[in-house]
Amino acid sequence: MVRGTLDRLLVGLALLVLRGFYRCVEVEGRERLPRGRPTLIVANHFNGLADAAILVHVFGRVPRFLAKATLWERRWARPFLALAGLLPVQRRQDAPGTVDNRQAFARSYEVLSRRRGLVAIFPEGVTHDAPALAPIRTGAARLALGARAWGAEGLAIVPVGMAFDDKLALRSRALARVGWPLDLDEEIDALVRPGEPADETNRAAVQHLTQEIERRLRAVSPDYRDIREARVLSRAAEIAERSEHRRGGVPMVEQEALAQRLAYAPREVIDELTDALARYHLDLELLGLRDHQLVPGYTAGQLLVGFLKTAALVALMAPFAVVGAAVHLLPYWLVVATSRAVRKPVMKATTRFLVAVAVFPLTWLTVLWLSGQRGLAASVLLLVGLPATGIIAVACFERLVRARRAWRGWQALRDRRALLDDILANRERLVTAVRTAAEAAPARPAATAPDRRGGAS
Repeated sequence: MVRGTLDRLLVGLALLVLRGFYRCVEVEGRERLPRGRPTLIVANHFNGLADAAILVHVFGRVPRFLAKATLWERRWARPFLALAGLLPVQRRQDAPGTVDNRQAFARSYEVLSRRRGLVAIFPEGVTHDAPALAPIRTGAARLALGARAWGAEGLAIVPVGMAFDDKLALRSRALARVGWPLDLDEEIDALVRPGEPADETNRAAVQHLTQEIERRLRAVSPDYRDIREARVLSRAAEIAERSEHRRGGVPMVEQEALAQRLAYAPREVIDELTDALARYHLDLELLGLRDHQLVPGYTAGQLLVGFLKTAALVALMAPFAVVGAAVHLLPYWLVVATSRAVRKPVMKATTRFLVAVAVFPLTWLTVLWLSGQRGLAASVLLLVGLPATGIIAVACFERLVRARRAWRGWQALRDRRALLDDILANRERLVTAVRTAAEAAPARPAATAPDRRGGAS
């Protein structure tokens, strides 16, 4: 009963933090999620604690996460780890000698033996900054086979790949891609030879299942040579897709799908695309513009309508936005300041989430105490309303920033119109280079993962 209440609170808190840190979190393939059966989530681990929060968003529940046991060495973190219901596992690189994870695995088996049991593991074994999946360890396969032998019926293994527009930036975008689930009961005969044990002690079965998990997880995870390639191809894909969407924004799911396909194009084709993108970016910098301001349909009439909408929204929401800014400015500054103090990029998201989970609820409780509210209904209303005012403040601020940028962009277009034809020509050359690269690249199958040069993995 207590655990269920805590989990529901954690779901709400995770969604609030995600809403504050990201403009949007897109989910592709949600219809593939198993219903009414035990599920083991296997996911890539590129962004620390943000990955766990996104999985909570995707599934709408808090899985029991398996986490490295070294986290429990920090005494101050133990209450948070217990609150989240994390299960400690020892890694060979952290524990000299024999590694004993029987207790953690037994608790995971217990969860997965329930009809809707949900456990999550990051099978790379480490969070990292590389924009490609690290080699998969055997823990997920051993856990799945052990749970089935324990009594987990109908166990599904669901791969989830996560990608980010910019891991370091606040208010960027995130994408979660749900892959094709693996039904362990259906696959067990292909994994286990007749007469052999169908559990985690069967090394051959563990190895085969690990390969299948890796194959499915790679199919939905980013796969780039390095950060530079990831950013270049993502930006080029966004510009090319914007030509098709015209005035609307480019969904990250389409942007990432195109960028990932471009990554498999021949090297010389990618080099040409990179050069075209660099020239176009220099053009935009010269004018002080953004790409969406050059897409046909960006007119003075559009600008005026946007201004009127922004003015109406801000005027309507101003009282709530002022309250939200006043209440949340200090905790927001603390989150930003502590994040900047962290040197490792991969740890920034974890730091932000931990600080936010601590300081924002503390701020709301402090305001509640200062308000002198004693009635239950009024207290609940205030605790629900305060986070809402923060979200409203962020929304109003972003609308004002976009309006200011739009005005400056329109001025630049008006004052430097003589340069526009050449810049649009360079933009068209970039879009053509993207299409050429996409045509030169082999398609990436949805349920399988080609190797780095397009062969079967």
